[in-house]
Amino acid sequence: MSGSPGGRRVPVRSIGVLSVDDVVRVPDDPGGERGEERAQLAAAIAGEGRVNAVTRRDLAEAAVAVLLGDDHAGKVYELGGDAAFTLAEFAAEITDVTGTPVVYNDLPAADYVAVLASFGLPQPIAELLADSDQSLKRGELLVEGDDLRTLIGRPTTTPAEAIREAVSA
Repeated sequence: MSGSPGGRRVPVRSIGVLSVDDVVRVPDDPGGERGEERAQLAAAIAGEGRVNAVTRRDLAEAAVAVLLGDDHAGKVYELGGDAAFTLAEFAAEITDVTGTPVVYNDLPAADYVAVLASFGLPQPIAELLADSDQSLKRGELLVEGDDLRTLIGRPTTTPAEAIREAVSA
């Protein structure tokens, strides 16, 4: 999803990897010439699948903790945020924080592949990314446990906090 030049930064889902840091441009004036409200659409095929995406800052802090710590050899960590959410909930959070309407549009798989291909992605890549979203739909990207919180020594950044930080940047 490419955004328009200018405007403010609003976090949304990136293609392939979900990070609450990823942003697109949203026009500063969400109203049309006649003052009509325009919604930004986020599309995927994740359904009601929940994910506990994290910020890059939280991941970097975890990496530092592991690199500088003494007892991490041979350990495997699954890193997820404290708050799990659906993409529809994430779109609603963006709307709440920014005041810009963002609507999550859950598409049939074939339609989503067509949307990705319309962005210029080769068909096999579009199908691979659509399959990744179906993993989210099946709950395969939800991380159970508190490894990230434990490594960084604090609660993970919430989606609302990440959105506020991105908007103010």
